Amino acid sequence: MPFEALKHPDEVRDFVINWADEIGVATITASAWAVVEGGLVVDSNSFTATTSRCRCSAGDSGVWGRLQNDVTLSSGAVLVRVIKLHMDQDGAT
Repeated sequence: MPFEALKHPDEVRDFVINWADEIGVATITASAWAVVEGGLVVDSNSFTATTSRCRCSAGDSGVWGRLQNDVTLSSGAVLVRVIKLHMDQDGAT
């Protein structure tokens, strides 16, 4: 089940995924973020050995958007997580 949050379409916001519990002793060697739907824009991204960060902006008001994070681990495994965002003109939490 994806993580869900509210985001105002005018807001520029960071989202961080902490992969530490899932990857054990492996480390993140690559991370890619993609907009799946909803008019979001990935402005920047970065990662550490155990976390992945995405700064996103925009979004189509009143709809759900999805950001997908694919990380490659030192073990060669690739993990995927989706963040589901509702673009709400009334504000975000």
